[in-house]
Amino acid sequence: MAPKRKTSSAGTDDKPKRSRDVLSISEKVRILDLVEKEGKSYAAVAKTYGKNESSIREIVKNKDKIRSSFNAAPQTAKVTSISRDKILVKMEKALNFWVEDMNRKSIPVNGQALRQKALDLYEHMRKKQDKEGTQEEAKPFIAGVGNLRPARAFHPARELIPSRPLRQPQACTRFSECDSAFFVMR
Repeated sequence: MAPKRKTSSAGTDDKPKRSRDVLSISEKVRILDLVEKEGKSYAAVAKTYGKNESSIREIVKNKDKIRSSFNAAPQTAKVTSISRDKILVKMEKALNFWVEDMNRKSIPVNGQALRQKALDLYEHMRKKQDKEGTQEEAKPFIAGVGNLRPARAFHPARELIPSRPLRQPQACTRFSECDSAFFVMR
């Protein structure tokens, strides 16, 4: 049977595919400073960065998310291009501290213990945010394998100790008692 549509390669060979240039969070903050503090127009800033004026307007429209994400992110994560949930960023930072502490103590950490600790930290920080009365809506968090992969990119740490039976309950309960004192993020 013959194909129903004729394929033409005329549209694909004329122009190379345009690459997508995404601004990092720190560049977006610089754009916000240019517009808000220095009083430059959207068109002037767009020309400086080689972007469309609508892109600059969209950045200014999302300024609260961008600034809170920039302030909450660690220095290594300033190159990211998307605004992330503030609680999630703090949880990843605290989880990184916990993993480093477990490595220093030579306590093995397996994937299941890591996911459980991530879930506990997220719930703890979400409850703390609710007590403070901030109006940000907390997104649901499921500590799956896919959720924790980006954390490694944002918080580069040494390799985890290979998975062996975790020294339960002393390792986790002892460290859990320190959660409120050790993981106070500001």
